[in-house]
Amino acid sequence: MAESKCTADSEFYSNIQTDGGRSLIFKVAKIKDKKSKDVTRVYMIRNKEGAVLTKDSDIKERWREYLVSYLTPKTAENRSMTRFQIKH
Repeated sequence: MAESKCTADSEFYSNIQTDGGRSLIFKVAKIKDKKSKDVTRVYMIRNKEGAVLTKDSDIKERWREYLVSYLTPKTAENRSMTRFQIKH
């Protein structure tokens, strides 16, 4: 494993010294930058059945359902009670 890594590293360093090396450096930098960032955009929201929601009102309603179920106590005596009311 160490030998293959050493070989790959030496190939990489010899490649960046060529004419296309500058673009290779930027490509590696771009990949490292993307890997270091958190996901800041949600690409799709699905309902309980798995269908993709596209309308803003449907997405908000799904989030409301999720948060109510997540924040509602799970004990038998508190099933009908919620800690707070979420307005829609």
